Formats: sequence, C-alpha cells, structure tokens
Amino acid sequence: MFYLAIWIFLGALPWSLPQRSCPESAASPKRTAPIDPAVILDLANAGLAAGSSIPRVLSALATACREPRLAQVSRALIFGVSWELAWSLLRQNSQSPEWARYLSQALEPAWKDGVSPEALLKGTGIRVRAEKDQRARQAAQKLSVRLVVPLGICQLPAFILLGIVPVILAGLEEL
Repeated sequence: MFYLAIWIFLGALPWSLPQRSCPESAASPKRTAPIDPAVILDLANAGLAAGSSIPRVLSALATACREPRLAQVSRALIFGVSWELAWSLLRQNSQSPEWARYLSQALEPAWKDGVSPEALLKGTGIRVRAEKDQRARQAAQKLSVRLVVPLGICQLPAFILLGIVPVILAGLEEL
C-alpha cells in the first residue's frame, strides 16, 4: 500500500508543480517548414479558377506564405515590369524558394501569351508530386541497403543464441 501511495504521488507531481516559461523559445524566431511546391501550385490554380488575376493571386500567396518578396513580384507585374525582371525580385542572395521556379514556369505562358493557366498548374503540380514520390522511393531503397549490415549484426547473434543453441543443447541432452 505504501508503494502504491508513492507511485500515485510521483504520478501526480508534474501537474501540481507551477508552470515555467522557456525564455529560449520566446527569444528565438519561430521557424516554419518549407512549403510544398505542389500546394502552392494548387492554391494558385484555385485562385485563378475563382476569377482572380495573376498579380492578385501572387499577392494572396505572398500573404499566405509569409513571403513579402512575392508581393513585390505582384506589384512589379501590375506596374508593367517584364516577367523575368519581376521574378528576379524574389531571389535573395541568388536563392529563391523551391516553389518559385515551378510557379513562375507555370504562369509565364498565361501572362505572356494568354494561355489558360489551369492545365499548366495542374500538370506542373502532378510533375512535382511525381518527382517528390520518386525521391522518396530512392531514399527508401538506399535506406534498406544501409540497414542490411546493422540488422545482420544484431539479428544473427540473437538467432544463433535463441534458435540454434537451444536445439543443439537439447540434442546433446538426449545423447
């Protein structure tokens, strides 16, 4: 009974202690995971299917992705800057988000030639998802090859000790 009371006390202890705040998490800026390019393409497609213009969709994506440079691209397109020059505003230190290249390539024919962007965005989204799936499959194949040796090192002694040794000992007992 004494041990049960100790376990209950230790189990309830974390809920009875006062809460402490972590100053490290409050001081460090919150990092967000990179956004999947296929999701960006789907959002752009939904916005354009709803009847918005390309600059308006880019402005909405800038708000959704927390990417102010995309809003600059949108404003530059509204003011008549060329497509390449406007998208160069998104590059920072000669790097841009992964999704920017796909979005730019999918929307460029729509902006320059008036082609419907729906098929371009859907096709690019399918291609991005297929590339991601292929990379995941290749990584899984590499992982399975790398796990063969450690699993062999761990499983082989266990198999010998638990499977073969008892059979040999049982056979020796009968002699």
